[in-house]
Amino acid sequence: MALATALTVLPALLSQAVGKSVGDESAVPDPISALFTRLPENLDGWQPEGMDGAIAIQMLPAVGREDLASRFGRPRGRPCPTLPGDPIPSLADAAREAQVVIVSEAHDQPLHRQVIGELGLALADEFDWFAAETFVHEAVADRKAGRIPMALGSYSDEPMFGRELRALDAAGYHFVAYEILPHQSAPEDANTAEQVIAREEAQAENLIAGVLDEHPDARILVHVGYSHALEAPVNNFEREIEWFAARLKRKTGIDPLTVSQTHCSLPDATAANALDGLRLADGTAAVESVGAIDHFLAPPPLRFENGRPAWRRTIGDVEIPVPDIFRSEHDRVIIEAHAPEDPDDEVPVDRLLLYPGESLPLLLPQGQWRLTAWTGDGAVAAPVTINAGD
Repeated sequence: MALATALTVLPALLSQAVGKSVGDESAVPDPISALFTRLPENLDGWQPEGMDGAIAIQMLPAVGREDLASRFGRPRGRPCPTLPGDPIPSLADAAREAQVVIVSEAHDQPLHRQVIGELGLALADEFDWFAAETFVHEAVADRKAGRIPMALGSYSDEPMFGRELRALDAAGYHFVAYEILPHQSAPEDANTAEQVIAREEAQAENLIAGVLDEHPDARILVHVGYSHALEAPVNNFEREIEWFAARLKRKTGIDPLTVSQTHCSLPDATAANALDGLRLADGTAAVESVGAIDHFLAPPPLRFENGRPAWRRTIGDVEIPVPDIFRSEHDRVIIEAHAPEDPDDEVPVDRLLLYPGESLPLLLPQGQWRLTAWTGDGAVAAPVTINAGD
């Protein structure tokens, strides 16, 4: 299956991993089991191919392995000229007159989630709704205040996505789901273009029904993947297609402020880490339709320290060695870090996959954290409580 097709249907497939085993407390939780199943057992000679490869690349950052996603993943956006200005404040200023802001991400880039979270906080005094492609309708409706459960979205169980959602929840945003529902899907024998069209139409209709019908003046920040941010028709899958932003614009008359993090990149580092090196860019040549995107962000290549992204240290994360009791010379191990009071089905603040013999660190905010660890067969040992920082 082509990568574009894989990315079109990926959220629906990933939602099958949401849930948790019941009964034996030593049993592997369903989301952890899904990670073990969909990630390569070993890296010797592994090449990501087809749907399984696309899923694996997207899931590697969910287990803290952006280093492997960068090593095996597809090329980033095309090089674009940079523009002056501090990215987050500049975008926040541009959004002051907008009713809807739509920002795209690459699903294998936790950095993009950090950027959207920071922009959301900068807009929190004026924007009150947050819509995310990943959200599961029933989970959003059932969510308890202050909680970011694993089941909330089809791929928001990645730790930096969880941190983004916690920050926006604490800032007062109302969450809304708008993803396609089963009854809105194209027929099973539909081609890729027909599947895309059905999904984009459903997303636009669902956001209108979920917010704008009852709150016509609501100001909404929308977190999308890839092409969903295009607000003008483009040629895809051998035909002209209106993606989500274009349909929302046509149906409501609202001209969204659109921001792409996926079309442009920088070939060289512009700072010690990718977050500080992020730049506004001129992406005119990166999109075929004039006006399809209002603003472009271009990240430099990721730089890693001890196998983990250098930019994470700039947001205050502290490097913590994985306890020896959780390491293995023979099995893959997934370690999670939660606040002591949080249940295991809460999105962790960090998650790390170690292949046999590896020794990468956890990256944690200052504070006290409860660590759990699993192999594919069950819990490695009893939870361990650690302190990060002072």
